[in-house]
Amino acid sequence: MASRHIPRGGAHRFDGHVEAGVKLAHDILTRLRFSRGDMEQVEALIANHMRFKDAHRMKQSTLKRFPAHAGFRRAPGAASLDCLASNGNLENYELVQRKLEELPEEQLKPAPLVTGTI
Repeated sequence: MASRHIPRGGAHRFDGHVEAGVKLAHDILTRLRFSRGDMEQVEALIANHMRFKDAHRMKQSTLKRFPAHAGFRRAPGAASLDCLASNGNLENYELVQRKLEELPEEQLKPAPLVTGTI
């Protein structure tokens, strides 16, 4: 179960909030009958939102794949709002945005090497 913790410095922590958020979103989106694709998109954004803080430390290969995996391309506004709400700093968001603009779509999300088709 997720728990809230307020350390001495006064900063709030909510351990397990990512998992709790994904489940909550899944339940709500299911109830509202969102499409599977939209649900996966929202859940990916929630599941990966904490990774933005690591963008400057990511290897280039990881940074290249991260925006596509995190659902960033379809909803960059959600990521920027999360950065603003958490620390008010958009540096990492802007780094990921620049990476998206620099690389063509096929490099960000290459075609799979193996598919289930003949």
